[in-house]
Amino acid sequence: MTGKEEVNLWDLTEMKIYVKLKKEIICEFFDYAISLTGSESKLASALKMKKVYNIWYYKNISRFIPLRLITKIMNILPKEKKDEFKKRIEENLEELRYGYGLAKSIRNPKLPIKFSPILARIIGHVIGDGGIRMTKGDYPVYYTNKCDTLVNQFKEDIWGVFGDVDVYDYHNKNDGTRMVRFPSTVGIILINFFGSQVSSLKHVPEIILNSDKKSKAMFLRALFDDEGCVSSDRIHFGISNRDIIKKVGELLKEFGIRTGIITERKTTEKWKASYQFGIFGRVDICIFEQEIGFNHHEKKEKLRYLVESYNNKQIQYKKGEIRNLIIEKLKNNSMSIYELSKNLSRKPSHRLREQLYKLGRDKLIKSRTEKGRLKIYYV
Repeated sequence: MTGKEEVNLWDLTEMKIYVKLKKEIICEFFDYAISLTGSESKLASALKMKKVYNIWYYKNISRFIPLRLITKIMNILPKEKKDEFKKRIEENLEELRYGYGLAKSIRNPKLPIKFSPILARIIGHVIGDGGIRMTKGDYPVYYTNKCDTLVNQFKEDIWGVFGDVDVYDYHNKNDGTRMVRFPSTVGIILINFFGSQVSSLKHVPEIILNSDKKSKAMFLRALFDDEGCVSSDRIHFGISNRDIIKKVGELLKEFGIRTGIITERKTTEKWKASYQFGIFGRVDICIFEQEIGFNHHEKKEKLRYLVESYNNKQIQYKKGEIRNLIIEKLKNNSMSIYELSKNLSRKPSHRLREQLYKLGRDKLIKSRTEKGRLKIYYV
């Protein structure tokens, strides 16, 4: 049921979904089914409904019809007509809800819903400071944060993807925390895309791991907005799920961002167990700012300040890092030692010459002599 690239109305038939359709399509749909069976009573019999009155009620009075009933009627239609009605019913949806009674709706739902970078950002926040409740027979989606920018963005993302959705918005004036909650229909659709995402069931979905670079970047930004922080010399990320932090590290490597080792903080009376790593050094931090970044205003400003703080001091490279950077830079352009040193913010020193010599010896780069004795290096 998970990992779909697209979720449509008919993916939801196993749940307690009710639909409100435009009057014209309801009448046409029921009239056609009645014409096939011969009468309302025969249609009720074919559907194993005890009360014939229900057929008339759903056709003429009820604002919401169980999706399961529509599916049962579909099963007695000829294939060509079934395909036609499936398309037209999805196009003529006015509301979608889970359960009956006081359940909240998605009005003018935007079905089918396709996987997108915005959906990747939504699930990043759900894994971070949100969740999909699954303990009381319903599936509401919730998100909690003190940053109004992030909470408002989450709301706008939900509305943009799903349609006009009712939202509960609570503001705790004592600690400044806001929580927004959306109805179960949103949760059911998200589960179809990403699987269960609550407490210990939270995980990085396969669809994210196999997605494009933009979707991965927006997913990571949402997670770092919730679970990351910036200090005077590093970006820090921590979360209580070891598998998630390993997957996050793997995703960062795809952007060329290296992380420190994962460390564990044991459970105490005040804290539950968690796992964390850091991102250090100008190169990795600058790549993070360019490729991932933050939407959280304070974290964004701290990261900008950290990057700018490197401008007035020499870059500190990690062991082996400058060697790899030389190869990467020479893949695109041939350069002299002076051009390389400028690109690497280094003096054309003996150490840089030694690195070039070793790379040539290992046959990873080559050189040619130009302009007298000036060597030009290339891959």
